[in-house]
Amino acid sequence: LEDMSQQVQYDISLLNQTNPTYRPCDTSPLSTGHTTKCEYCTNGCQDWNDVTVSTIENERTHYLLPNQTGDVILYRNKGKVPNHLYASVRSSYDAPWSMVQETNITDDVSNINAGNLPDGRAYLVSNALVNYIRDPLYLSTTDETNLHFVQTHVLVSCHMEVFQPGGCIRRFTGGGSQPGCQYPQSLPITGDSSNFYTIFSLNKEDIWIVSIPLSEI
Repeated sequence: LEDMSQQVQYDISLLNQTNPTYRPCDTSPLSTGHTTKCEYCTNGCQDWNDVTVSTIENERTHYLLPNQTGDVILYRNKGKVPNHLYASVRSSYDAPWSMVQETNITDDVSNINAGNLPDGRAYLVSNALVNYIRDPLYLSTTDETNLHFVQTHVLVSCHMEVFQPGGCIRRFTGGGSQPGCQYPQSLPITGDSSNFYTIFSLNKEDIWIVSIPLSEI
């Protein structure tokens, strides 16, 4: 943190603000096979017991529909290659969730992170390329309906010059260790800087932060 500029430190401090879009789910009792784990919910968590597809994993992410008329949960799947994300949608915060269905969004069986941009569109940061390593990280954005991701760009890759030498090469080996830019968490922050920040793990060994101007998304 000491290497960050004062503006970046200020922006990061805003992550602790009280904001109904970004606050976690309300606490609820847990039982075997039941959890309300979900990122960026507005009381929008779906009971894990309600998910009937056995191959999707309890790693999911959440974003809002236009004008906060409803929301979407995306799930990662490990059932087949190439893998596709699954989704559940509801039309309002007090409506029932739809049945979980497979989408055409590819995924490398890795952690995913979604949310909303200041203009209301949804974003998804994920390892969308089905590969032997979790790289690159892609930033995808929707059209105005927030139901169709229509643009995808490479956000960061371990092949980039800033990570050389070494790049995608791990310094250590171990169970579950693998190379690439992975495990993203993102947040757009408006103000003097108006940047889109993503914190991620490089090779499951180092933590990096990348930022791009919101005007470029």
